[in-house]
Amino acid sequence: MPFVHRAKMGLQTSKGRRKRASAKTPDPHQRPVPAQLCVVVNRNGTAIWSNRISRSYLTLASASCKTPQVIRIQERWRNLAQQNVQMNKKLLFVVGAPRSGTTWVQLLISANDHVATANETHLFSSYLTSLLTSWNRFETDRRQIGISQLISHDEWMAQIRRVSEIVLSRIAEAKPAASIVMEKTPDHARYVRQILEIFPDAYILHVVRDPRSVVASLRDAAKAWGKHWAASGVIENALLWQRNVRAVVESRVTQTQFLQIRYEDLKGNGAEVLHDVFCWLGIEASVAECAEIIDRYRISKLQNRQAADAGWNLKSEPDRFYRRGEVEGWRNELRPAQVAAIEHLNGDLMESLGYSRQERRYKALRAIFVHKLLSAARWRIDRLIRTI
Repeated sequence: MPFVHRAKMGLQTSKGRRKRASAKTPDPHQRPVPAQLCVVVNRNGTAIWSNRISRSYLTLASASCKTPQVIRIQERWRNLAQQNVQMNKKLLFVVGAPRSGTTWVQLLISANDHVATANETHLFSSYLTSLLTSWNRFETDRRQIGISQLISHDEWMAQIRRVSEIVLSRIAEAKPAASIVMEKTPDHARYVRQILEIFPDAYILHVVRDPRSVVASLRDAAKAWGKHWAASGVIENALLWQRNVRAVVESRVTQTQFLQIRYEDLKGNGAEVLHDVFCWLGIEASVAECAEIIDRYRISKLQNRQAADAGWNLKSEPDRFYRRGEVEGWRNELRPAQVAAIEHLNGDLMESLGYSRQERRYKALRAIFVHKLLSAARWRIDRLIRTI
């Protein structure tokens, strides 16, 4: 539906100079543009109808209406058109704990022509975090402070949805013919409920990996490319795995919209697991085609930067971003006491996901005690430094 734009215009002279409307009779050689002008602008920003200008003058009106208001209208039309394209597509969010293989899963799925994707956006976990959490923080305040006294929750969420749709529509632009828009940010695992509140029909793919492997990979990242965000401690990383995984498990997503896969199963029987994912998404792909995709994005090819791009430049990934990807590589990277601490913190949750414990409990208690002792020492040192 075209946009109707009303603007107060001056008089357009034959030489292109604009004069303000006045009570004086205009020069008969000038082509007047009424002071209260109503112009219908199409999606390309061209005037196609006016209440006071004949069809022969529409080109002139379109050229003379390049005001900031009309420019904003054109931008709004473009955004609406992009959102309409995105709204007709299925939304898929790939979540999990960091270093669980979510990037690998994203590459495998995006190899299909029906899927459009891009690198991590951190849309909900970073950009919209304050918008999502501040509402809950102030909504029940006794003094009734905050914007909840001015607008409703539905209005607030509608604005968040609008911003989200603009971002997702940019992803859709990469493959206009794709029927699925996929976004992958591991930390969105803690925002599954909010995502589904904004997009009730969205699909959630949860990638799970052994917490011991995740901790080992996070500790390795903290030594090099991920030192600005990854922790080097075993306890911190074990709790990070727990927060992300538990948040997804407790989000209560409907069975039709939720699928959980294990990294270890994808490594062992990748073609079958990928075929199940495609069937869940409604994409037709044979097991043989899935096996070809698995081979195209083998971990060794990703390490050597030999894999084809998929929505972003894979060569831009830092060194050691892709590790060996071994299922039980943690056995050679973690000490028994560290393994015991991870199992003690996440034992019930990891066993419910099919991961068995290996170490005794007393080793875990010793490791946790040392961690708390060191944390207390660091806190006292930081406090002492601030007082100096």
